[in-house]
Amino acid sequence: MEMDRGTTPTRADADIAELNGRIRGNVIRPDAPEFDEVRQIRNGLIDRRPALIVQCQDTADVVAAVNYARTFNLILSIRGGGHNDAGNAVNDGGMVIDLSRMRGSRSTLSAGSHASRVEQPGQMSIGRRSSLAWP
Repeated sequence: MEMDRGTTPTRADADIAELNGRIRGNVIRPDAPEFDEVRQIRNGLIDRRPALIVQCQDTADVVAAVNYARTFNLILSIRGGGHNDAGNAVNDGGMVIDLSRMRGSRSTLSAGSHASRVEQPGQMSIGRRSSLAWP
């Protein structure tokens, strides 16, 4: 998906606006003032720039973001607390689903034969558990 940096709205702009209207959380694009801060992870050596960051508030947001990524064939990264030192929580040119705003949530997503489970995602601290399992 290529986004026009000019002033003329593109189909991608319309699709992103539609996604933003379907979710309770935020859709953050590279031109947003908070983009550089939000895309950072704990390992400062990792400097990747996704096309979109979706900060989910609930399970419905996660489902909408996954469906959007599937529709537009975007690389998808899942970010919990941003603690993965290898940088797997962020990618270049795809979508990052940021679960850090979801607290105490349980989600099960299934797409064909693939399923995932998210339990209490978000910033990890003592007594909290963050997990994403892909069978």
